[in-house]
Formats: sequence, C-alpha cells, structure tokens
Amino acid sequence: MKDTLIVKPLDIQKLNALKDFMYSNNIGFIEHKETFSIIEIDIVRFEDKIFVLNEKITLTITVNKDTFYVENNFLDILSCGNSFSEAMEAFNFSFYANIENYYFEEDNNLTHNAIKLKNKLQSLVKKIINES
Repeated sequence: MKDTLIVKPLDIQKLNALKDFMYSNNIGFIEHKETFSIIEIDIVRFEDKIFVLNEKITLTITVNKDTFYVENNFLDILSCGNSFSEAMEAFNFSFYANIENYYFEEDNNLTHNAIKLKNKLQSLVKKIINES
C-alpha cells in the first residue's frame, strides 16, 4: 500500500523523477516540502542481498542544485548522487557496508559507538536474503 503524497514542489521535473523512481520500486512517498521529501522503506537491496527490516525507516531526501541527498539519522547515513537513483544506490551500499562491517562482528573487536550501531542494525534487520 502506498503512502499519501503531499506535494508542494519547487522543481516539478525533479519531483516527477523522484515519484517515478519510488513508484517503480514500490516505495511510499510521504511528503514533499519546498526543500525536502520524506520517504519510508522497509526493505533495502544491494546487489544480490535483500535486507528485510522489522519496521520502516525514514529517509529524508534533499536536492541542492543537481545533487540529491538521502539521509537517515537513526543509522547516521548520508549519501548523495547526481540523481535520486544514484543517491539511493549509495544509501543502499552504505547500509550493506554497515551490515558487513558491524552486524556480524564480535563486540570485543568494536568501539563503543560501533557496538551501538551493531545493536541498532540487529534490532532493525528482520532477515537477510541472498538472491545468488
């Protein structure tokens, strides 16, 4: 089920590109303000991995000139790209890298902040599917 779209666009072409990408990837569009948009996702895909989340996470999308930014404060991820698709791919890679570097690591090999991130990831990820 899609979320409600609330629109107040500055640049209708960028908004339409964002909506098309989200529709084609079954991502709910929550709101669009003059300077940012908010979406929620409950699945992250990178290469042959699918991370199914226990709950939706909120991503804030901002556009500055020709650069799209995707940010999630909970996981402290900020990614960017020349298109929304590129910025989302960078976000997905960052999420994947956090899983690879922290999710399975022993606590005694991690700093205090890394353990906090590991715990967030372990509470957030319901299952990991390998499509290969």
